[in-house]
Amino acid sequence: MPLDRRAELFVEAVSVFSSTPVHEMTIEEARARKQPSVGKLAPIVAQDDCRIPTRTGSVSARVYQPRNEIHNGHPVIVYIHGGGWVMGELDHYDQLCRELASQTDMTVISLDYRLAPEHQFPKGLEDCLDAVEHLATEGIPGQAYSHQPCEHIYLCGDSAGGNLAAVVANEFHDHSRIHIEGQILIYPITDCDFDRVSYRDNAEGYLLTADMMKWFWELYCPDLSKRPLPWTSPLQRDSFANLPPAFVLTCEFDPLRDEGAAYAECLQAAGVETVHHEIPGMIHGFMRYLQTFPQAHEAVAKIADWIDHTSAVSSGKSHTSHH
Repeated sequence: MPLDRRAELFVEAVSVFSSTPVHEMTIEEARARKQPSVGKLAPIVAQDDCRIPTRTGSVSARVYQPRNEIHNGHPVIVYIHGGGWVMGELDHYDQLCRELASQTDMTVISLDYRLAPEHQFPKGLEDCLDAVEHLATEGIPGQAYSHQPCEHIYLCGDSAGGNLAAVVANEFHDHSRIHIEGQILIYPITDCDFDRVSYRDNAEGYLLTADMMKWFWELYCPDLSKRPLPWTSPLQRDSFANLPPAFVLTCEFDPLRDEGAAYAECLQAAGVETVHHEIPGMIHGFMRYLQTFPQAHEAVAKIADWIDHTSAVSSGKSHTSHH
């Protein structure tokens, strides 16, 4: 279908506001780009910032609670933000994480991580691995929490965060103490191949461009020999069997469309319960703009329904296994 009219107007507004492409900016300019204002925020009970220990110190995290208590055994969503491994911060994803917490009725933990080029691969990935391991084994830091391990974790991320979420899910899929209940990959980066049809068809004109993606890759992983590794390009895994159930969302007018679809196909072919939604007429990054795109609210609702279904299936399997 044609580009969604709201997306068309959004692209025009952004191009008027900033005529310099991101990949031609300095790192500081790219990170300082003004974020569009948000409207009404989804209701939650509490929001709290904390720091989660890692092998090199700690990372910032923000906890969104839709209810008064976090019950041991109640699943949580760990959200890993996008930004090409170079940009992005907790504030940019505040509205989306609140919406996720509200619609799923689950605690959402939004993770920060070290950014490239100051911290190239695998530094940001190590932060995410360490933070998820801490949450799964020690629980959420801070006096407000019970310090009970987060026994059931849904990993969620968009774009570069989707890349990191997929890799973390892969790394922990057969871990004895860390249970990844599912992976929610929103227009994820899954490969370092710039030659797919969606890269050619959507190379420019839809906010995320092919040149921007090449710039992000160069800053995150300048060593070309490391780019095809499964820790940078999860589509290059040898086997997709036994990975956690997946919800994969892609957009029609997105350079990353085809690699996200290919990842969903590989999971499905390996027998992993996988749902793939392609949003017609839509552009990369739309999920953060809930006041602009009704499709963003609809996508969060789809995620909430998928989590309900996956939790029910998982509970059924667990119940059956005890007999």
